[in-house]
Amino acid sequence: MRIPGGSTDIVIRIRLQRLDPLTGTAAADDGAGVSFEGWMELIGAVAELLGFSDRSWDRARQRPRRGPRGGR
Repeated sequence: MRIPGGSTDIVIRIRLQRLDPLTGTAAADDGAGVSFEGWMELIGAVAELLGFSDRSWDRARQRPRRGPRGGR
């Protein structure tokens, strides 16, 4: 499986173990699984399965948000 820079088909299975809090495992068709807890970790697990292993999605989530005039 190779996504960045090209296109391909991939099947990702999401198995839920609990709904509150959302907990489960996302797995690619090659069998590799990534556990998650919460919606943001689910998105991160899918990103990791797609080949974004540098966790840039996680760093972007942790940046402080600024108001419309540059304040917090």
